[in-house]
Amino acid sequence: MKSVESGKLSRLIIGSLSLEKLKIRYSFLPIIILLALFFRIYKFSGVGLTTLEIANIERILAFSDISNFLNENVTSNLYYFLQFLVGRGFGFSIINMRITSIVISIIGLLAFHGFVREWFSKRAAYISTFLLSISFYYLMLSRNVSHEIFYFFLITFSLYFLTLAYRKKKKIYFAISGILIGLNFYASEITISLALIFIASAIYFYYKNKKFITSYIREVMIALITFLMTLLPFLAAVAKRPGILVSQFTNSFSVVYENLNNLVASILVTSPKDYMYNVSDLPIFDPYILLTFITGLIYIILKMKRRKYYFLIVWTVVALTVILIRKDFNLGNIVYLLPLIFIMSAIIQGYVLSKWFTTFPFNRWARIVMTLGIGFFFAMSLTYNFEKYFFAWQMFPERKLVYNVTPLSQQIETPIYLYQISLSRDVAQIILNKDNIEVVKLENTEELKNIPKPVILTSRLGANQIRKVGGLEEYRGLDLVLFKGSAQ
Repeated sequence: MKSVESGKLSRLIIGSLSLEKLKIRYSFLPIIILLALFFRIYKFSGVGLTTLEIANIERILAFSDISNFLNENVTSNLYYFLQFLVGRGFGFSIINMRITSIVISIIGLLAFHGFVREWFSKRAAYISTFLLSISFYYLMLSRNVSHEIFYFFLITFSLYFLTLAYRKKKKIYFAISGILIGLNFYASEITISLALIFIASAIYFYYKNKKFITSYIREVMIALITFLMTLLPFLAAVAKRPGILVSQFTNSFSVVYENLNNLVASILVTSPKDYMYNVSDLPIFDPYILLTFITGLIYIILKMKRRKYYFLIVWTVVALTVILIRKDFNLGNIVYLLPLIFIMSAIIQGYVLSKWFTTFPFNRWARIVMTLGIGFFFAMSLTYNFEKYFFAWQMFPERKLVYNVTPLSQQIETPIYLYQISLSRDVAQIILNKDNIEVVKLENTEELKNIPKPVILTSRLGANQIRKVGGLEEYRGLDLVLFKGSAQ
């Protein structure tokens, strides 16, 4: 009797280890989301800002005049407007702004999981969502005060709702899809190219299955109406400033070639130093993601006749083109390829697992070996990204310099003087975490003679003049320098 019971127990354990071809009996999504939250809030600190983030805070505060929403930055203003609304409700602070980005990233993970599950499989959804949630690059996007994370959020949410709309044929889903796709045009420059993706895919799908497309005419019209209604303000802004659609792009072959070199190098070998997205000049992604992405891309190209894979190829070509024709290469632009990289990585892993479990349908130990093997690679990826962020990035001296950590972490109780620096008073209060402290513009260093214990925030150029005063403690960042003390 005991041997029978132990036999049942062993079969249960082995069945759980193999996850029965990874057809998960229990949802792992809550565990993945909790892990993602841990990565984002562990050792969380709002201290420190890059020059770009400081400029972005200026953009956020500019929405006190709502007409600024349709200015020359309309193609990426939605994220900053959302940050403005959050600031109005909960207060403007670096921590609140970073928390807003974290919330957007977590909701984006949920939307991404839903989209991959509906289009491919639960297995692919779990694999891609888990690996994305622990990715160093996605983690950085999640903490930055910058709009790249909002692109990922909106594109995945749009595709998820559009998929639900076609699956369930509910008009409300089509209406929401139209609104979401319209909002994409206010989230990132690349979303203008969404039209190319959908047009190319619609032509292909129509060629493959005319009845499928024509049976949704009414529903598509509903989506088109809500889309155009959402897009009207954008079109009005473009009509006033036609150049905003092409201002970020170039037709120079040399620039395109350089962007291609930078993109390939950033993924495969070494990247430009940009601590908002990476550590030093390391490749953007960990070795396991890199290997599975490349093999997944090859697999999808070979299977391109399948409609879902054709869509991924079209999406990849359009996103890649937009990255290459931009005037300057930026690691933040790799977010345009981010969903595709992790989807392709998951597809090839799912294919290998499926073939393995089909080849060994009754071999328990073969199942255990594969399950432990894939678990090992997941653990290696998790360890790599954890150490890259919590040890390498956070402790890197150059990173602290870039984020101006030293000058922005000082305790200040007196008025702040701004000297030769293009900061508004409101932004200075936010970045120094002093809502009520007085901020004064300093015209020249002679005024310091009448100030007993001045605190001066200045640029690197302005710091040269302040040093001549003498008697001041200096706290340096890459772009900001803080002086404290008693002038002589």
